Amino acid sequence: MQQITAEIKGLRSLEEAELRLSKLAYQAAVDDARKAINTVRYARERVRRAESRMKEMER
Repeated sequence: MQQITAEIKGLRSLEEAELRLSKLAYQAAVDDARKAINTVRYARERVRRAESRMKEMER
């Protein structure tokens, strides 16, 4: 929050501040989405490995 506040102080207008905050919010949302996608991929791979181990144990 302090980083955002410091960045806003350097801006010349409210429009610039709004644009900067929108860009930061967008980037945060993109980062969160990437993390979620990677989490799902990791979980899917763990399930695949566990299923493979279960099949091996059944043989």
